[in-house]
This record gives sequence, C-alpha cells and structure tokens, in this order.
Amino acid sequence: MLFVGAINPRKDVRFLVERLNVLRDELPSARLFLVGPVLNDEYGEDLDRRIAELGLEERVVRVGFVEDPTEYYALADALVFASRLEGFGNVLLEAMAHELPLLVRRLPGVTDSFVEHGRTGLLFEGEADYDAQLLRLAREPELRAALGRAARAEVVARFSLETVADRYVALYHGRPDA
Repeated sequence: MLFVGAINPRKDVRFLVERLNVLRDELPSARLFLVGPVLNDEYGEDLDRRIAELGLEERVVRVGFVEDPTEYYALADALVFASRLEGFGNVLLEAMAHELPLLVRRLPGVTDSFVEHGRTGLLFEGEADYDAQLLRLAREPELRAALGRAARAEVVARFSLETVADRYVALYHGRPDA
C-alpha cells in the first residue's frame, strides 16, 4: 500500500497505520509506504511512537520527501488515502495516471469529482468500510487491474494537458460548456 502526501493530522496517516495493525493477520505480507514530508513534527513523532507500540516498524516504511514518487507508484498495489480535508487531491490524479487503484476516504466535492466507486477507485466512510474495501483489493487482483485501467482512462480523458487547455480556451471564449 502507498500513501503519498504530507504527514500531518489533516491527512490522517495514523488511521492507515491503525487499520494495518487491525488487519495484520489477514494481510500478513502487507506493507505501507509513507512518501512525503513531515509538516507537523509533533504528529510525526506521535506517529513513529505508535508504529513502534504496535510493532509495525517492519511493515510501515517512512520514506520521507522524494522529488518524483514514480517508482513508489510502480511498486504499490494500491494508493490508500484517508485525508479528512482536501482542496483538490492532486495525488489521486497522479496515482490514477499510473494505473494505481485507489482506496480513498469519501470527501464530497473532491472524490465525487473524479473517483467513481467501483469503477475508478473504492471509497470508504469509516473503519469497517475501509477494512472491507482493503481486503477486497488485496484478494481480487483482477479488481485492482480493472480499477487501475479505468482510473488511467479517466485521468487521460479529463485531465490531459490537451483537454485542460481546450477547456481554458473555451472558458476564455465564453462557452458555457467549458
């Protein structure tokens, strides 16, 4: 599993660690890679303590900031994202562009813009829902592949440079369908 983003309370990375602990017996080979800078030192230290308390040091890999996370997208089976508040969620589009299936907390106004549950990703609304969706992804490689393909097709169709440029041109020319 992969998380890409800032390590801070808003992103709720601790949720991902806690759920990995709950599912450790059902997912014995699962690893969680945390790619991104710590923006809140106290939260980062608390997260490290909790990882140690749970005995997950070998299963949670703190990568830190990387300029280009492409290699992590390529290695991961899914992007997991538990953020409680987002402006847009660029990392979701990046993962989609890499054909990575998404497991994302439902965020009205963000996820409903480009993550269609069961087609381009899986959405969750709490611990039990997250657990069920993660187990589904882990046990169904064909689902992961289908979600990844559909996600990439969606991001290419809606967010490619050409498509976005065409929308801006239409907007500047006053077309209401832009």
